[in-house]
Amino acid sequence: MLYGNKGELQGNQVFADLLPHLIRVIENAGMLIIDEFGNSIHNKLAEKIIEFFMENVALR
Repeated sequence: MLYGNKGELQGNQVFADLLPHLIRVIENAGMLIIDEFGNSIHNKLAEKIIEFFMENVALR
């Protein structure tokens, strides 16, 4: 295990599973609804994902 915390490892897997969907939504100016987004992902990572999404969607 690369991380000392099982939650961090799970959060990384959640992010890896979510990434293709985020990219597709950004590329197609769509919408993605995620239930309990911040539960498994580190707070700073969740914040950066939302910022990135908002900046890229706002440009369309």
